[in-house]
Amino acid sequence: MIDRNNSFINGVRSGLYSLGLGKFGRDGLAFIETVCYGTQHSVNVGGARGQFSIKDRVARSYFASARGRGNRRHHLEMFVLENTLQSLQPGMCFYDVGAFLGLYSILAAHKVGASGTVHAFELNEENFMQLLGNVRLNRLSNVQAHLCAVQEQTCVVQFERYSSRSDSTHSLIDLRTKSGQRAPHQTQLAVAITLDDYSRISQRLPDVVKIDVEGAELRVLKGATQTLRQARLVLCELHPAALRADNHSPQEVMGLLVDMGFDLWMVQEFRETSGQKLVEINPSTPILQNCMVIAKRS
Repeated sequence: MIDRNNSFINGVRSGLYSLGLGKFGRDGLAFIETVCYGTQHSVNVGGARGQFSIKDRVARSYFASARGRGNRRHHLEMFVLENTLQSLQPGMCFYDVGAFLGLYSILAAHKVGASGTVHAFELNEENFMQLLGNVRLNRLSNVQAHLCAVQEQTCVVQFERYSSRSDSTHSLIDLRTKSGQRAPHQTQLAVAITLDDYSRISQRLPDVVKIDVEGAELRVLKGATQTLRQARLVLCELHPAALRADNHSPQEVMGLLVDMGFDLWMVQEFRETSGQKLVEINPSTPILQNCMVIAKRS
């Protein structure tokens, strides 16, 4: 649902018009029929059901994993998703930072119910329009979706979009510094907000937060120190190479989460049984590849 009276949305709308992106500053629903096409997926994870209309190949592969298919990495992500949904109860508030096409947002909306809320943030306009389409497809009134970046300062930012991969590959970090193979790319402008500013405007603090922002994890957390003070669970996808391109490290991200009072866990796979379980980690744990860190309140 796009709340036209929400002051944050009005601010984003004004910012987008100033950047020449006015059509995305409106609620977007008039444009859904032009972009919401492709393969439709029915997903049932942890008892939460959702319908998704997906148009690009990479996204279809990702959503296929939610239906019991996909590669090893996708199965690990589904293990995390299922555990996340189990932590949600009716009436809770869920923040989805880097919502992509809405897999977490849609399923979380079903779990928190009409008395709860989901706040989804997506930087890429094509992904955002599909996210809106999926919200509409599921007839959800408890999802507020926002086309913006999330970082440590509320301002206008530039972000990088890499056309050599899928439409979903975009980042506040210039990934060319870690690999010359990422070109060609485009530099675009977007409105950015901190979660602290957003939660103050929305007057709703999250119980559970998911962060997947392609290397900008530390930026998001630095702008969320007040917002996360009552959060029970934070899921943060770490991107070591992208963090290094931003002159940071996974250890900094994990250290900040520990300073906020969280215990850290990650998923470990057992190849003999094709099973997964959570193992406790700490800020000194080596992180060599992308992985989801699960931060639970002590």
